Amino acid sequence: MLLQPAVASAQVPGDLELPPAVVDLRASFARFGQPPDLASTRGLVFRELPGHGWGIDVGAHWYPLRYRKMIVGLGGSLAAATAGANSGIPAPGTSRAHNVSITYVVLAPELSLNFAGSNGWSYVSGGLGPARLAVTVDATPNPERPPATPNALNYGGGARWFITDHVAFTFDIRVFAMSPFLKEGFGLLSPRMNLVFVSAGVSLK
Repeated sequence: MLLQPAVASAQVPGDLELPPAVVDLRASFARFGQPPDLASTRGLVFRELPGHGWGIDVGAHWYPLRYRKMIVGLGGSLAAATAGANSGIPAPGTSRAHNVSITYVVLAPELSLNFAGSNGWSYVSGGLGPARLAVTVDATPNPERPPATPNALNYGGGARWFITDHVAFTFDIRVFAMSPFLKEGFGLLSPRMNLVFVSAGVSLK
């Protein structure tokens, strides 16, 4: 039913014809927050956790279904970010300062609704995929506490504006809602967390 009107409808004058697929290359600012439950499972207080960091976001998207100005897209991205904190001053409730780093990697499938304009298009999207969270204290990962690999629901939106025939500026704001992860014999590895990625870069078609 969706394919038939897509073939019959004409392109609206002044609207951009979306390419069959695009590849995104973006740099990201990541907000981790300071969840008390995440800190306590590592023998820390929440003030010792890094609240934000930097990362990358690489993705690809395909646009198979179209109807007038709305296009359905399928694709996903691999996002990764790391953050570190060491003030050199012991946090309240601790005896010494700790060097703490967090690494987050997520494979984020996405189903998107895209809305074409004259120079590009905007979109909203979401999906569910595996995530990996590792916390390192004093440069020594705890071998008895493996990284957590829960599922993360991602949702957000963004836009692409073409500056040449094949290159566009793109930005994306995305929330990764990570489920609590418990492992038998280890207890709670990560609590429920919402991580926010703000990304900007280029799209190639």
